[in-house]
Amino acid sequence: MKNKINFLSDAQLKAEAERCLYCEEKPCQAACPADCSPADFLMAARQLGRSDIKRAAALIMGNNTFGGVCGAVCPDWFCVKACSRKLFDNPINIPAAQAAIIQKAKELNVMPRFRNAKPNGRKVAVIGAGPAGFAAAGTLAQLGYKVEILEKNKKAGGAANLIPDKRFPKEVLRTEIEFIKTLGDISIKTGAAIKEPAALLKSYHSVIVTAGVEKQIKLNIEGEDLGVEGLEYLRNSSKYKVKGLNVAVIGGGAVAADCAMKALELGAAKAEVFTRKNIGDIQLPERELRDLLKAGININGRSRITAILKKGGIKVVRLDGKAKDIPGTGQERTDIAFVVLAIKNLPVFEDKKQKGVFLAGDCRNGAATVVEGAASGKNAAMEAHAYMQGKKAAVVKDNKKSAVILAGRYLEPVSLETDFFGRKLRSPFIISASPHSDGYDQVKAAYEAGWPGVVMKTAFDGLDIHIPAEYMVTFDDATYGNSDNVSGHALNRVCKEVAKLVKEYPDRLTAA
Repeated sequence: MKNKINFLSDAQLKAEAERCLYCEEKPCQAACPADCSPADFLMAARQLGRSDIKRAAALIMGNNTFGGVCGAVCPDWFCVKACSRKLFDNPINIPAAQAAIIQKAKELNVMPRFRNAKPNGRKVAVIGAGPAGFAAAGTLAQLGYKVEILEKNKKAGGAANLIPDKRFPKEVLRTEIEFIKTLGDISIKTGAAIKEPAALLKSYHSVIVTAGVEKQIKLNIEGEDLGVEGLEYLRNSSKYKVKGLNVAVIGGGAVAADCAMKALELGAAKAEVFTRKNIGDIQLPERELRDLLKAGININGRSRITAILKKGGIKVVRLDGKAKDIPGTGQERTDIAFVVLAIKNLPVFEDKKQKGVFLAGDCRNGAATVVEGAASGKNAAMEAHAYMQGKKAAVVKDNKKSAVILAGRYLEPVSLETDFFGRKLRSPFIISASPHSDGYDQVKAAYEAGWPGVVMKTAFDGLDIHIPAEYMVTFDDATYGNSDNVSGHALNRVCKEVAKLVKEYPDRLTAA
C-alpha cells in the first residue's frame, strides 16, 4: 500500500489559511515568479469544502502548471519572505499549504478542468520535459496549438526527478504531468535527443528550448577526474557504492544538498559539504538547511578544494572574506573516500537568436528554481505565440517572472444559478439594504461588478425617520442586521431610480 502523501493535515491547512490577512497589496503574489496569489487561494480553500478546494486548485494551476510540485519544493525566499504575517508573528507556510491544496484536490478528484481551445492548425516543438517545458506546453495548448514535448531522457519531469524521494514524492510529479496533458493537444516523446533546435522548424511552426543545464564547469584541480559530478550522482546513485564510506560533497546549492542527503540514504557513514560560501550565504530553504544539520551533515564554509587524492582523501584550504586562500590553512582529509563535485552547471544550448526558436528556464537563465522555470516557460510560450501570430511580443522585464494565466481557466466550481419565485438569477447572493444600495450609482456599480440583485434602502414619503436602537445590531465583525437600512432620499427619487435600473438591467433583481 502506498504511503499517503501528507504535506499538511486538514487542521494545519485550515489554521494556515485562517492566518492569512488577505492584504490589499498582496505582496505574496508580487513575490511569486509565476504570479500565483496565495491570498486568493488560501481564502478560497479556507472552509475545505470540495468546491473550495477545486476553486483554490484552479487559482493555483491557472498560474503554475507545476503548482503541486512547486508547493512541495519551493524555497522560502519568494512568497514566504514577502508574507505580511512576519510583521506580527511568523509568515504563513505558503508552499506547504499550496502543496496540501493540490494534493487534496487530486485525492478528492476535483482537480480543475480547464476549457480547451479550438485547434488552430499550428504545431510547436518543446525541447525538454521539465518545469519550463511543461509550462510552455500548457500555455500554448490552451491557445489551440498542438504541442510535442521532446525529452532526451527516459522519464519526463526534468531535474524534479533527481530530488530525493524523502523530500519530494514522485507521485506528485506523475499526477501533475497527467493534469497538464488534459490542457489540450500535448504529447510527450522520451528518448528524443535534439542536437540542433532550429532544424525542427522544417516540421514545426515554432520551437521552444527548455533543455536546462548539464555540463559542469571545471575546477582545474589535481585529481578532478576522480570525483563524480553532482547531476550524474543523483541520476545514477545506485551505481556508486558509498555504504560505510565518508563522502565529501563540493558545492553550496540545492544539488549539493541533495547529493549529501542521497549519500546518507544509501548508507554512507558520514557526509560533509564543502563550500566557498559562508554558511549564512548558502541559498537553501530553511527547512532543507535544517534537515541537513539534523541528519548530521557538517557544512564546511569558506573552504576550497585544491585536490582529490588517488590514494583517497582531499586537500582543502580556508578562504578569507574576499575568497582568497588563507596561507597556512591547507589541510589533507585522508578520511574522505568518495567525492561528489556538485558545482555550477552550464546550459545545454546557447541562445543563437534564431528566428522561431525561443529559450526558457535554466537553458536561458542558468540554474534556478522550479517556479522560476515555470514562469520563464510561460513567457517563452507567449513570445512564440506572438511570433506565430505575426505580432510583436510584449516586453517582459524579468524572464523569471510571468503574470500569464492559462487561457482556459474556469473559476466557477459549480453553477450558482438559482430560482427566485420563478425568476432565474445567476447566483443567490444579493446585496441587502445598506450604504452599498442607497441610490442608482451604487446599484449600477454593484451590477457592473456582477451582482445578480440588490435590495435598495427603505424609503419614506416625507416622514420623519426614527430607528430604535434595538434594531441596530451586529452578529459578528462582518455581518450586520437592520443597520443603516433606511434611505434619506425622497420616495419619488427612489422610485425613478428603481425604474431606470429595471430598464437598464432587466436580468437583475432590483427590489426596494
